[in-house]
Amino acid sequence: MMRELRLKIRMLVEKMVMVDDVPDDVIDDIVDELGYYVKSGYSEQLAERLVLSYREQIMSRLSSNIRQHMPGRGSVEKILPFLLREALEDIGLTGYTLTTLRGEPVDLAINVGAFYVPVISIGYKASRRDLYRVSRLRSMGITPIVMSLGDDVDGAVKVKVDYMNEPRYYRVVIAAESLKRSMGSASLVSGRLIKPSKGMEVAYTLWSWLRRMGYLVVPGRRISDLEVYGFGRYLIRIQGKPTMWDPYYRRFNTVVIISGDNGIRIKDSIVIMGFNYLERLISESNFTMGNLRRLISREGNYVE
Repeated sequence: MMRELRLKIRMLVEKMVMVDDVPDDVIDDIVDELGYYVKSGYSEQLAERLVLSYREQIMSRLSSNIRQHMPGRGSVEKILPFLLREALEDIGLTGYTLTTLRGEPVDLAINVGAFYVPVISIGYKASRRDLYRVSRLRSMGITPIVMSLGDDVDGAVKVKVDYMNEPRYYRVVIAAESLKRSMGSASLVSGRLIKPSKGMEVAYTLWSWLRRMGYLVVPGRRISDLEVYGFGRYLIRIQGKPTMWDPYYRRFNTVVIISGDNGIRIKDSIVIMGFNYLERLISESNFTMGNLRRLISREGNYVE
């Protein structure tokens, strides 16, 4: 009875807070109080009312962790290609992130039928490197779309950051009419010239997936280092050769390293997961922070 009760309470709390890494002590407090009423007749309505009575306390704990780790301007600039791709997908456009075009790096490549439109993203202030990238493509006869958070680039599509008090916590909004005009004048390039990065595609998939799961996701040292915040603190890294120890890891409850093709290994609070294993978990909707915590809580190390 108590096991079923705990599962029911956990489901109700996770539905309320929209993340699945709710700590056991939060569930314990509710179950302990509900236990007093079980003998006199448990009902689902009673459980729901009790969970709601804890709402302010639970949400305050979650919100405190989220507020501490909201991204600043530097983090927004670093993750801007992902934010732009997400915003474009919201209006029905697809493509690749951080790819190359004839050997030159581009931040996005928007799919238009059999062709792609290259995109260069610029932060709050254009650097020489940003302007060089744009001029380099133009010297090759390619006109990219330029999207900018600032106002100092002529002809750029203006985007702005929108912060929210609920998942996804932050996003960018693209000026639709400006984007439409730029799409009409930008170059279309053959898909054969676009070289996607497997690592960046996996990083974007994870970033997008975890945001939909209700977590705050911000870039770490690199755009492929994803810091994930719910009730806990998690780091997801994509590495060719796993780094088993880094002082950076001290900030996190769990570190996940995506490396290799298959299987999963767990040592202490570090999870090493192959690309194929990760893809399977995501396709089965099983890649969640709550599931990772449950894996790590097993006694001893784990290999599959």
